[in-house]
Amino acid sequence: MPRRASPKKSRARNLVERLQVRKDAALRFLHDFRVPFSNNQAGRDIRMVKVQQKISGTFRSERAAQEFCRIRGYISTVKKHGLPVLECLRQALEGRPFLPQAAAAASPASPPNVTLRTATLHRSSTTAVLRSVPLTASP
Repeated sequence: MPRRASPKKSRARNLVERLQVRKDAALRFLHDFRVPFSNNQAGRDIRMVKVQQKISGTFRSERAAQEFCRIRGYISTVKKHGLPVLECLRQALEGRPFLPQAAAAASPASPPNVTLRTATLHRSSTTAVLRSVPLTASP
């Protein structure tokens, strides 16, 4: 005789079972203060991309989207390290970017070959002026 399938569990029941199995990981933020309470930072990191898409409909090119994401990623990294964003952007444009300790320790002998492209949109036209600035590690 064929075996009957068990009744489908509700979403709430599945959540309870996952939390019971992964209780230590789910409550790690209570004991290790380096672990954030929620994963909202991931949502905040992509918010500006979605706002840009909502305003203009899309990026004009894949390159523009990549540059936008690169700059937003730099800003996000600076914020996560508790540094002043505008000051770090100014230093990056001057050739002295902030590099997290792990990235700086990976290649201490030679500075990274990084270029930050800044985009300026003119309200009177639809073109963007891109300026490339090579970035080097700060001493």
